Amino acid sequence: MRCPDCESDLIRVSTKRGPMDLLGHFAPLILLKRGVALGVPIDLLRAQTYMALQLQGIGYAVALTFFGGTMLFRGYLIVRSAIVPRAIGVALMVEGVAYWANSFLNFLAPGFAGAALQILMATGLAEVALCLWLLIMGVNVQRWQELRGVADGSARTPSRVGFAAR
Repeated sequence: MRCPDCESDLIRVSTKRGPMDLLGHFAPLILLKRGVALGVPIDLLRAQTYMALQLQGIGYAVALTFFGGTMLFRGYLIVRSAIVPRAIGVALMVEGVAYWANSFLNFLAPGFAGAALQILMATGLAEVALCLWLLIMGVNVQRWQELRGVADGSARTPSRVGFAAR
């Protein structure tokens, strides 16, 4: 199993699952607005609205499970490639596991999910670190060229790599 394929599959599932789950935010509004107009008893509307909100939370936890896998694979690739500091890759891998722990605790033991969420918030700094590193420092260009030469099967000259190649 190649990690880039795994990561792209997880990204596809996560990006499709996330927006669909966000539609669940509108379900309580639609129930309340149209239910009253249709004459549905208010107690039934309250119960349905509560269930819609609970289902949205579960759906969001499912989406975060896939996102955790994405972060785990992304961290693995960063550690392996060394074009960004490996510490950031390790932190992203820990964050991926924290996403999984948070999601599974939401499913299995919702009472303990608050503690997992606090850990997840602390590990979320890994994403911030990656963004800041890429914005400020960039990638290790020499290592990038080495990896690109290995992937292409030939060594490329620096003038043909990156923006100069276009």
